[in-house]
Amino acid sequence: MPKGKTAEMAIPFNRDTRFLFAGDTMTEADRAADPEGLGSGYVRFIRDFIRAQHPPTAPIVINRGHRARIVDLAARWKEDVIAERPDVLSMHFDLNTASNMPEQVSVDQYHAVYRQVLVQTKEFLPRCKLVFCQPTALWSKSAVEADDRIRPYVQSIAELKEEFGGEVIVPLHEAFVFSRRARPDVQWFVDQSTLTSSGHMLVAYTWLESCGMVKRAFT
Repeated sequence: MPKGKTAEMAIPFNRDTRFLFAGDTMTEADRAADPEGLGSGYVRFIRDFIRAQHPPTAPIVINRGHRARIVDLAARWKEDVIAERPDVLSMHFDLNTASNMPEQVSVDQYHAVYRQVLVQTKEFLPRCKLVFCQPTALWSKSAVEADDRIRPYVQSIAELKEEFGGEVIVPLHEAFVFSRRARPDVQWFVDQSTLTSSGHMLVAYTWLESCGMVKRAFT
């Protein structure tokens, strides 16, 4: 986590707790080709870390990521999320469309669709704990440009967390800005929506740290 950020309290779990990860391409990570349905990305890394750290109580982990826009993910929310009855729901919705930028969902649409799925979640799963992941800026080579374009969306997520009583916001945008500046020689992503293994590990570590499961990642 970038300097100045603090970890939240750890999210409790046991072997019957259901963690569900919903999101777009970054979350999907070719899960259809994986016999376990987790994919090869950050969801698997998180599952494997918790399983290695807490073998007796490691939770059930479910990946419901799709290569789709936030509006398309919302259309199948009941099928993908509500029907799975998660105890902990982690959400990552980026700004780009399935066709990889430059088209971008407006802040108002992003907020409205995000709020729509949260209303459904609270209606059917009132005790579900919510983890919000910031959108990222893999499509930009300029940190300044990325900050300018993403800041309103990050603020939107902060408002939704307050309204719906979320557990934590995972600062993925700050994590990637920090890491790309610190190690420009590292290939964190392949293209505008696809992470390398290092990029997925950065997401996983930031998620685990934000949820109080590992010590601070960035100092």
